[in-house]
Amino acid sequence: MQSLYAIFDLPENSPDGHLHAAYTLIKTRLEDASADADVTCSRKIKRLIQTIDSAYKTLLDPDLKRVYQDKLDAAKTADISETHPRLGQLCVTSGIITMEQLGEAVEQQIKTGMALGEVLQDMQFITQAELDGLLIGQQMIDAPSGVSDPVAARLVALNLITEDMALIAQIEAKSTGRSFKEIMRRHDWVEESILNAVLQ
Repeated sequence: MQSLYAIFDLPENSPDGHLHAAYTLIKTRLEDASADADVTCSRKIKRLIQTIDSAYKTLLDPDLKRVYQDKLDAAKTADISETHPRLGQLCVTSGIITMEQLGEAVEQQIKTGMALGEVLQDMQFITQAELDGLLIGQQMIDAPSGVSDPVAARLVALNLITEDMALIAQIEAKSTGRSFKEIMRRHDWVEESILNAVLQ
């Protein structure tokens, strides 16, 4: 579970005045971005504003905030440690497959019970040589087991990217030195206008 304060780029339990200022700023930026956006992007911005409104109301209401805090405390018991990335994460990070192709492969994996590498090969998404290289590389790379990048945490909290996307981007950032914003652009996971409004 990501912090609702991450949505507003604030530390946990920031004063209500800071929360209000951050809420007003991000909402104004998104409304401005929506004015110039196409219909699809405008719908996404509308949903994003609903997410922001909901988070803001939760953090201001003492009862809702207490429930949120209890859930967050329970989630914090899971420790973020270094681990080897999953094969699917490496495939997307390296640009061999897209998130959509990974989703298709995982669905097929669930149906057949085959290993993901075999499914990716059967679907002709990767070759045997690529699979061998990825499996060797997998043992040489350490990556966080959870979302540790603050920008990634913010985008996950806003429901703009999934946790898997965040983990893939963290691996890529670590291996290439690119910023999280550059990686989002490269994969085209978040519209440029939304990314600029949220991360300005």
